[in-house]
Order: sequence, then structure tokens, then C-alpha cells
Amino acid sequence: MCKFKVTIENDRQILVENIVKASYEGNTLKLVNVLGEAVMLENAIISEIDVSKEEMKILNHPLLGATLMFLTAFLNCQNKTAYDPLVEELWNRVKSLGELMLRELWAKRRGARK
Repeated sequence: MCKFKVTIENDRQILVENIVKASYEGNTLKLVNVLGEAVMLENAIISEIDVSKEEMKILNHPLLGATLMFLTAFLNCQNKTAYDPLVEELWNRVKSLGELMLRELWAKRRGARK
């Protein structure tokens, strides 16, 4: 049985070990170890799995959680016959978080964006 050590992207510290199952519940990544204990990580996606090294890397950012929530709502709406305005609200949240990130980057790197 393959058991993974999990680290956050660009961080060498091990977050959890002996992970045998990964799944999503909404925007939360659920990692389960060999004992059945779960670790919940919000706003996270799996960025890399290396079976030969038994390593799993996680990318964590608020934009990822917002995007996962949007995609879940979008796909649910797509499978139904009715439009849900929540999809639009969630998309606007993704866009606003992205805009905020860009403004902060501009402020740090080139001065405030006009």
C-alpha cells in the first residue's frame, strides 16, 4: 500500500504522513491516513503526486477555494434544468479575489495601478 507524506508547495516541512486517500468536500481537501483519521485543508489542491517517493504536494491559496466552490456550483447547475444565481455570485467572488491579487502585485512591484 502506498502511503504519502504531504507537504505544502515550496515548503519542505511535512504537513501529514501516511495518507492513503484524498478527496474533496466542497472547497476542502480531505486527506485520510491509514488509521482513518482525516485532515481537512481549505483552499487547497493537489499540485503533485510522486508515487516513487511517496510524496504529495499541496498548493494552498484562497483563490483556489473560491474557484472550487464556483466549479462545484456551476457543475451542479449544469446538471439541473434551472439556473441558480449563486453561480454568478461565486464567479464574481473569484474575479474580485483575482483583481485584488493583481492590485497587490502591482502595488508591490510597480507602484499602485490607476
